[in-house]
Amino acid sequence: MTMTQRELNGHNLPEGERLDVNAGGFLVGPGTEISDDIPAVGCSVFVLNAETVRILGRDRIDKLVDLALGFRTKLMLSNGEYVVPALASVVLFDFWQKINLSGVISRANGWGEAEHEELRQVVDSDIASLEQRVMEGC
Repeated sequence: MTMTQRELNGHNLPEGERLDVNAGGFLVGPGTEISDDIPAVGCSVFVLNAETVRILGRDRIDKLVDLALGFRTKLMLSNGEYVVPALASVVLFDFWQKINLSGVISRANGWGEAEHEELRQVVDSDIASLEQRVMEGC
C-alpha cells in the first residue's frame, strides 16, 4: 500500500478566506504550534494538536488515515434503502438514529398517516436547523 502524504497549506490565504480542511492532512502555515492563526473550515473533522503529531510522527498518522479511508464494510442491502456517504452520516448520526428508530416503531406499532406526517414535520424541522448550521459555517 502506497502511503499518501496529505498537506494543507494555510499560508497566504486571501483576506476573509478560510482554509478548507475537509480532505485532512498535515497543516503548514503562519504562527506557532498553539497560536490558532490559520482560519479554517471543516465539518466533522478531528484535529490532532501539534504535540501529538510530533510524538506519533506524521508518517504514522498518514498511514492510519490511509488505512481508515481504505476500510470497507461488506454490506447486505435491501431495495428502497438509502446509503448515506460517510461524512454526511457522521454529521447526521443522532438524526439517523432517531429516524431509524421511528421506522422500527412504525412497523411495530402500526403507525398511520397522522404519525407519519408528524415524523415528516420533525424531519423538516431538523433539516431547517441543519441548513442554518451550514449557512453559519458548520
